Formats: sequence, C-alpha cells, structure tokens
Amino acid sequence: MKTAGLVILLLAFIITGGLAYILWIDVDALSAQNYELTTKSSALNDDLNAVSAKTAEIEKLRQELLAQNQDLLQKNEALRSELTKATTELQTIRQSFDTLRQENIDLRRKLDGTLPGLKAGGVPIKITNNFSGTHDPTRNELIDFLMADDTEMIPYVEDKFTCGNFAELLHDRAEAKGIRAGVVFVFLKIRRLAMP
Repeated sequence: MKTAGLVILLLAFIITGGLAYILWIDVDALSAQNYELTTKSSALNDDLNAVSAKTAEIEKLRQELLAQNQDLLQKNEALRSELTKATTELQTIRQSFDTLRQENIDLRRKLDGTLPGLKAGGVPIKITNNFSGTHDPTRNELIDFLMADDTEMIPYVEDKFTCGNFAELLHDRAEAKGIRAGVVFVFLKIRRLAMP
C-alpha cells in the first residue's frame, strides 16, 4: 500500500509539483478510513452473526411455544368436553334427585296416618311428618337429639302410654326438630315348643 502511495506521489510530484504532498495525505487518510471501515464491517458481521443466532434461538423458542400452545388448546378442549359431560350428568342426577325427593314426599303424604300399629286404648298411631323442614341427621345430631329428648322418661302404662304412644311421640318430636324420622313395626310370631 505504501509503494502504491509512493508511486502516486512521484507521478503527482512530477506532474504538478507541490500538489503531490496533499495527494499523499489523502491516500493515507483513505487507507486509515479503509482500515476503520474494515474493522467496523468485521464488528458488524460479528453482531449480525450474533443477531442471527439469537433470531434462530427465538424462532426455536417460538416453535416450542406454538407446540405447547397447541397442546394446551387440545387439553383445554378435552377438559371443556369433560366439563360439559360432567355438567350434563350433574343436571341429570339433580333432576333424578328432585324427582325422587318429590316421590318420597308424595309417598309420605300418602302414607301419613296409615300406620298399622295402635297406641293405648286401641287408638291408631297418627304421626305428623314435617315434609319440607327435615333432613337426614348426622350421627352426632341424632345422639344430641336423643340425649335432650325425655320421651323415654314417660312410664309405660297399659291403656295410657304404650309402645305405640312412645313411637308416635318420639317421631313427632324428631320431625319438629328437623330430623327426618320414621316408625318401624316389628310383628313377632310366637311359637310354643313342646317340652319333652
């Protein structure tokens, strides 16, 4: 590069005299600028390579996110389908439950007062059901009710207070306290065994 500059300088000196020095300075300035531009170009190429690598990395991440998004969309659709199915099943169960509850209430109303047992004096047992205000008690609720109730304290007196009276009173008190109750009759057939 210096040789080319020297040749240009000699030619220019011969042709123009004193202008050769200015031309030599311009060649050195151009060489310095060329070196600076080459350095910057190399740095820019390095930056471009780094940007290209980051772009490839970002694209890879984008593809992974798209795949994850697609997977999540499919899972979401499957879950929505399951939720719709479960909601439909729940509605069916609720309808069945409501139907059974109403049938139970209707049956209890129909059977209300038709118990086969008798209380003192041969009077039929007539229980009072609380159709809308009762629930199946927990074990503890039932124990608490029975502990607080004093029906068993009433003495058994033939023709005044018998098993039928007890069943009717305990049932009605439980229903009044919101506890769903019922009366069960047990009929025993007694057989006498022959003694040898």
